[in-house]
Amino acid sequence: MYAGADLQLRAKGKIENLYAGQTRFTAQDGAGQPSAGHVWPGAPLAHGEAMRYLVEYAQGHLQGHRVMAIGHRIVHGGMEFSGPVKLDEDVLARLDTLVPLAPLHQPHNLAPVRSIFALAPHVLQVGCFDTAFHTAQPPLAQAFALPPEITERGVRRYGFHGLSYEYVASVLPALDDAQAAPPPAGSAAARPRKPEWGRRAGCRRCRRCYRCCWVARLLLPRMRRWAARRRRRHAMPRRWPAGAW
Repeated sequence: MYAGADLQLRAKGKIENLYAGQTRFTAQDGAGQPSAGHVWPGAPLAHGEAMRYLVEYAQGHLQGHRVMAIGHRIVHGGMEFSGPVKLDEDVLARLDTLVPLAPLHQPHNLAPVRSIFALAPHVLQVGCFDTAFHTAQPPLAQAFALPPEITERGVRRYGFHGLSYEYVASVLPALDDAQAAPPPAGSAAARPRKPEWGRRAGCRRCRRCYRCCWVARLLLPRMRRWAARRRRRHAMPRRWPAGAW
């Protein structure tokens, strides 16, 4: 919950284990100190009951404030939604068509939106999409090596976790030592250098210098280590062991 012109954090919380296990609610104030908690000892809750509890909790802890809008993180916006959008029944119907592309996440992202429509239809709801960050990629970067008729049916590289990437790309330059403290004039570090291009230097997709591609600078080494571990984990033996058949 954010309030004021500067959107200062006033409270935050979460409900865990919906549909499975023991559902529990925890809340913290703006300073990060625990402020509330609740456990449902019976059967696990669904989205409807969970959102009803959150609405009732907010009404009792707003301290004179009024809920003006609710933001939702939605995993898939397809090619149609490239930024935040006001949610209504028409938008939800179009987002429902993307469920086959993200069947484990999309239904659970849309269920709270429908619950708020039923509990507080007057409150503005806005959807932010994890695929929106990647919609600016060139068409070739979004396409698989498949016939065009398959691509036209929606099979393409959409890209995910875009909200996280957008945040990392916005704050990482401010944390870089070279940006925070420029080298003294005349030093070797201050001399202009030829950009380092290529696979080992930076991002292969955008072809930018490794020093300038902040997201690649942070994530590319980790992705390479993850890919190497995955190859080792799933490596097939050179020959079938005796008695395998």
